[in-house]
Amino acid sequence: MVRFLCRHATIMLVFTIGNCRAVLIDSNYYMPFLADLQEYYKISGISILYDDNVEGLEMQTNIAGFLRGFSNRLIPTQALHYSRVEEKADYDISVHAESLFVAFLTSERVYENYRRATQGYDMSYHTWLAVFIGDRMNGLCYQPTGNPFHLYFNSRMIVLCHADLTIYKWYSIYRNRTEVLELAKWDKDRNVIFENQNYYESRFDLSGKVIRVATPTNSTSDTSAKMYGFFNDLFRELQSFMNFTLTNVYETDAFGKYDPTNDTWSGLIGHLSDGEVDLVVAPVTITKYRMDYVDFSKPLILSSNRLYIKQPLGARVPWSAYFQAFSISSWGSIATTLVVSSLLTAYIRAMLEKSKLARKSMNYVLENFIRIWGIYCQQGVPDLPSEIPLRLVYVTVMLLTLVIWNVYSASICSYLTVLTPSLPFSDTKGFVDDGSYKVIVVQNSSDQSAILSTRE
Repeated sequence: MVRFLCRHATIMLVFTIGNCRAVLIDSNYYMPFLADLQEYYKISGISILYDDNVEGLEMQTNIAGFLRGFSNRLIPTQALHYSRVEEKADYDISVHAESLFVAFLTSERVYENYRRATQGYDMSYHTWLAVFIGDRMNGLCYQPTGNPFHLYFNSRMIVLCHADLTIYKWYSIYRNRTEVLELAKWDKDRNVIFENQNYYESRFDLSGKVIRVATPTNSTSDTSAKMYGFFNDLFRELQSFMNFTLTNVYETDAFGKYDPTNDTWSGLIGHLSDGEVDLVVAPVTITKYRMDYVDFSKPLILSSNRLYIKQPLGARVPWSAYFQAFSISSWGSIATTLVVSSLLTAYIRAMLEKSKLARKSMNYVLENFIRIWGIYCQQGVPDLPSEIPLRLVYVTVMLLTLVIWNVYSASICSYLTVLTPSLPFSDTKGFVDDGSYKVIVVQNSSDQSAILSTRE
């Protein structure tokens, strides 16, 4: 087996042949057709699968012909036993590789063996190609009985009938019926011509299928039991275009919570995973873990997680708010000015009185501190000194005090008028460290799962 280090897809060529002898298949005839598919689907390798119980020269010739042909085209090729189809398919899924399985159906017995080989296997992931060989096989090719290969609506089954250059696709809406649509034309000169670049583009008719729906509680009207709002408008358009009807089977409060012990889901996702409904119509958040159990549509709304907190009351003004009119550096400058002014006036008075005893006493300092503090508090001095230097100091301090008081009054009024509540934290870590708030989330939502499963 050739292993690829990068993401790859693989063509698997299946020879489902009789119990004893294999039917010779002209590899040169089908080689261009398969090479076109390989190029169109960007497939990196080919795996030839053969029945474990079939031996003979014809079988070896078939395998050798295709191995040699693909090798000449520089396409990596491998041969595997027929019983390893499911093993190989599961391996490709595990490495995220899309595979193309090719089966040559040469008789009704071969057709039945291939049906049994795929029974019980989910064929909705890979792409499958069935090549019918022989006129007697065209009846099964054009009008398959029931749903022989257990297909789903999203199965990718490509079919080529005998002596017909039209390529068809099979899928199933109802479990017991196979739908057949034209996919492409095989022109030997112009290669394979696809009518639609997207495999699912022309598959829109659901033939009136009734789709069972689960919705959140209160998402439907009380009178008609139909959805309303955006989803109602959306599905009304889809119903007219795709020919299906909706029936509301369940209404559930919770989106879904995973139980790792029993490997089950609750809520809307639980109804969907248990097969009780076909579709959940709800704004369910897409998470990496949910994607393992739910096939989501393309995102309709893109949003980010937000934490909403009740706004603190702005009318409650703490005492500390009256000190927030000035910054810490401004308050420090005012205090420094108060102390310096007291010391300066005490020094001037001591120098003017020229008393040695006065110079050594702290009475001047305390007395002048009280005088300066009184000016700061807009109180008059008991007596105005006759000395000019002291008068200049007192007048200067008074003018400075008037400026400070006016600035403070304007700042505190502005602060109290446009008071903006502030939270004690600004991020999730600060919210957790604060510990004084409680969180409310929607039960069984992705937000709850993220909080409960986080390791941080």
